[in-house]
Amino acid sequence: MTDITRSIPTYQRALVATQGKTWQLRLDMTIPRLKDDEVLININAVALNPSDVKSVQHAAIEDTIGGCDMAGTVAMLGKDVGAKLTVGDRVSAFVFGGSMARPDNGAFAEYAVAKADFCIRLPSATTFTEAASWNTGLVTCGLAFRSLGLVDDFGEAIKAASTLTNTTRVPILVYGGSTATGTIALQLLRDLGFETITTCSPHNFALVQKAGAQRAFDYAQATSGHDIWEFCAGKLQYVIDCIGDDASTSLCYRAVGPKGGRYVSLNPFPRRLALRRRDISVDWVLGYSVFGDRVQLTTEYQKAAAPEDVVFAGRWTTKMEELVQKGIVVAHPIEVRDGGLASIIEDAEMLRAGKVSGKKLVYAVGR
Repeated sequence: MTDITRSIPTYQRALVATQGKTWQLRLDMTIPRLKDDEVLININAVALNPSDVKSVQHAAIEDTIGGCDMAGTVAMLGKDVGAKLTVGDRVSAFVFGGSMARPDNGAFAEYAVAKADFCIRLPSATTFTEAASWNTGLVTCGLAFRSLGLVDDFGEAIKAASTLTNTTRVPILVYGGSTATGTIALQLLRDLGFETITTCSPHNFALVQKAGAQRAFDYAQATSGHDIWEFCAGKLQYVIDCIGDDASTSLCYRAVGPKGGRYVSLNPFPRRLALRRRDISVDWVLGYSVFGDRVQLTTEYQKAAAPEDVVFAGRWTTKMEELVQKGIVVAHPIEVRDGGLASIIEDAEMLRAGKVSGKKLVYAVGR
């Protein structure tokens, strides 16, 4: 038994959901039990996601620990983990916070358990606060790329490799490129060799261009859909919508060329708008599906159990670890907030009000 394992407490601090559609800080939450394919992580930093806020606001299950994105140190191994990880490894991970299936397991705590296959070992120069920001985005991008047919079930590129020539790149639109998932998508698509076009506010143009966007358009301009169509000479066929509302879906549909294409959203999109063009294949992805259980946050936010997503996510995470280690994918800009876990409760209101742009809020966790 190592010193890390020996020092694991019986109880911990954690943010748990209340009936008031928010969280409260509790000091008496138990440490989650470890499954054979999981690791126990002593959490050093966590990130606040829009999905965390939506979950507690629309589908709060009382006394469940919230939070999805975290980074910390491996404190204990399940018996089937093998040689992939060892106690003391610095990792980032993604968990299903606020779930009835594991009410005692969420990122907004001092300890959480995560599937070993969903953990990314960190480069020595990467801080815990940086690493806490990326797992949800990485997993979500993998699901979106697979939905578009850009990668196969093993996470291997199939579209870019078969279509690109030395002179022509396949265009792809990332609507909402300045979001945390958007900048990750741009970096990954740049690595795959696509011509990346994006939308965001003008004050974030430099951010998305650094992430890999060849061209950025102001999403608020009424002509942007047509402008993108013209920029791509009517050849745009692939769209990732990181927002998924009426305005974003409408713009994306205007930008797709006359041959149609494929559109994937990170939120349930307005079906009535999707019906405007039957030459566009539509889908939406939800990161929580990688845990293998049926997900039902609201009437709209629900997905059937998808065991294949669990397998895919493990394979995809292995590939993402390689890209992170090589520096091909770096963290979205972060803002480290004061106050640790307790300040998440108030900061969630900023996300609800749309007051966070071009950065991700992260929090140091300590006893």
